[in-house]
Amino acid sequence: MSGFWPQTLEIRAMSSSENAPQSSRIVDATRRSAELDMFGCLVEAEESRRDEDRQKRPTDLASFEKTYFGPEVGPIRRCFEAKMHRALGQGGDLLDYGCGGVWWKDQYWNAVDSVTGVEVDRGALEEIEAAFPDATLLYTSTGIVETDRRFDTVLSSSVVGYILPEQADIHLKSCFELLKPGGRLILTRVLAYGLIPLLRSHRLVHVRGGSFVYHYTKRELADTVRACGFTNIKFQPLGVRLPFISWAAQQRLYALAPFLMMEIFPRLLPFLRIQHMLTCEKPQ
Repeated sequence: MSGFWPQTLEIRAMSSSENAPQSSRIVDATRRSAELDMFGCLVEAEESRRDEDRQKRPTDLASFEKTYFGPEVGPIRRCFEAKMHRALGQGGDLLDYGCGGVWWKDQYWNAVDSVTGVEVDRGALEEIEAAFPDATLLYTSTGIVETDRRFDTVLSSSVVGYILPEQADIHLKSCFELLKPGGRLILTRVLAYGLIPLLRSHRLVHVRGGSFVYHYTKRELADTVRACGFTNIKFQPLGVRLPFISWAAQQRLYALAPFLMMEIFPRLLPFLRIQHMLTCEKPQ
């Protein structure tokens, strides 16, 4: 499992064979169909925006989190990583379906025996390729992957919030297909900090750069995964969103008393839970 920790860079004299170009481990595993090729056009349209975004991206984690998630997101992000590590703690083969770039992978990829990362963003896979030499990396231009392998766990982290509901249906059916019988899907929603998690409302929210976020209700998301064949559907609250207290003040509470915010308050105040993570299973 230690092979999934990022490699530190070592500056040393290299032989001519070491200087030779190395072949990429990124495999094109795109599944194609008329319907998927239509969605592939949407993926391609986002490519230039992703490349531009990557060039402007901060190079250290703290600055990255402040830029993309707000200045006080660090403590709740650490709580999320702890929950994710716990959810993945049974080990086995993990498919990280829509894995994103290199950030945070060292916080939970080490909880499993093997990792396969899937992405529509080849640049993100190139980042991971350099940092995680033991990971298997699959590129897909349509968002859906074609592989004969089956996995103990499929992780879909915030993917369904950044694609259209029609795409999400296909994505979740693919998650079901790629699991071994008895395997688990861990699915996270886009983390909404305001009234959305309190009201359980869903809506299409436009964000910077011409993109969007789709917020699902609990019932809508549960019905969607159930229609794909999943059973034993459970929501795992990340914590609570306390009313009448600023988000910055609540982040200090997450930093000072994470167990209180993550475990005690969700039990005492269930109507204030941030319902961020869903787990379900493929029947045996």
